[in-house]
Amino acid sequence: MPVEKFDLDGNPYIGVFLNANDKVLLIPERLSDNAAESIEKALNVEVLYFYPGTRLLGSLLAMNNAGILFSEYIRDSVSDEFLREVEERGMRVGFLEDKLTALGNNILLNNKKALLHPGYGRRSIKFIEDTLDVETAVGTIAGIKVTGSVGVVTDKGLLVHPKLTSREEEALEEFFCLSPVKVTVNFGSPFVGAAVVANNRGALVGSKSTGIEMGKVEDGLNIL
Repeated sequence: MPVEKFDLDGNPYIGVFLNANDKVLLIPERLSDNAAESIEKALNVEVLYFYPGTRLLGSLLAMNNAGILFSEYIRDSVSDEFLREVEERGMRVGFLEDKLTALGNNILLNNKKALLHPGYGRRSIKFIEDTLDVETAVGTIAGIKVTGSVGVVTDKGLLVHPKLTSREEEALEEFFCLSPVKVTVNFGSPFVGAAVVANNRGALVGSKSTGIEMGKVEDGLNIL
């Protein structure tokens, strides 16, 4: 269950484009056999091609094993065929009507918990909880509200922006019941959510990441 380097068309910020859980990895374009093999080796999932009018699947979608959360504004771009494929794999689908449309950037989640951008209101929070079957809290990481951009969490580990404050660290550890590990990726970038795609089996990291950074990702996510 390794950590593998990966990029998409030379772009190492793969967390912007890809989204994964323990069942599938969603990708917005067709892959070469070698690229698909790298993903399957790292994450041990089925690769699904999905292009709902945008390549930014990592930024726009929030996903765990229970379901996929889309912004309402792309509803018309999501095909019935894709919805059937998702439902056949035991995942529910929801379309959230909220001004905070970049759900992958604004929600940091695993299969149990979700840390949300503080701008979400009660109605949206309830919808997120019901669709993804998670307990929620609002908060920041390193003072940054877009929690999904600056963190990565699985059921086994939690990676965060290196400027996480001590107060935030305590809150995260209590909420997720995981010890936050401060990391960078892509040779010093603190935006770990934009450059790491992970599930409970493994992780893909941006291709510019150093060996030391890859090692911290592996340790932080408890990938053995």
